[in-house]
Amino acid sequence: MMYLFTPEGYEELKRAIQESEEALLDKSKKRSSDSGQDVWHGEGYKLAMQEGAVLDEMTDELRKIFRSAKVVKPIEQNEKIMLGNGFVIRYKAGAVKKYYMDGFRIGHSISPDRIANGSPMAKVLEGAKVGEIRVLKFENGQKKTMTIEKIVLPSEVEQFLKE
Repeated sequence: MMYLFTPEGYEELKRAIQESEEALLDKSKKRSSDSGQDVWHGEGYKLAMQEGAVLDEMTDELRKIFRSAKVVKPIEQNEKIMLGNGFVIRYKAGAVKKYYMDGFRIGHSISPDRIANGSPMAKVLEGAKVGEIRVLKFENGQKKTMTIEKIVLPSEVEQFLKE
């Protein structure tokens, strides 16, 4: 699987890997410093080992994502929804929401106005033009009908989301 990242998202991935590797190293140093103590049977030691295993698994997963990452610079256009565009959606029920088509993101950078380009909603909206109606269908049979009201240039997204 290939993971598409904006340049900013890719930098966040690199920082997440670095932070994870540093935390893993800290855990390893802590275990080494505790090795002279009788900790083999303590709950604290067992918990530290479990945390270390989870951290190790998370670091490996981040590295796998990094190896499959592709950085895509958003194209400066607003004819259709693509990676990097902001847009306004009017739902059939009447609600109006602003979104941003983003690349793959790591945990702490996720926000409700960002749609990851690999998500089901992004797949439905990608390529849509102003005035088009798109329908997101759920496994349970429900649907969300959306009309594209506005598409914003990637260079204007940050300001657009603040408005």
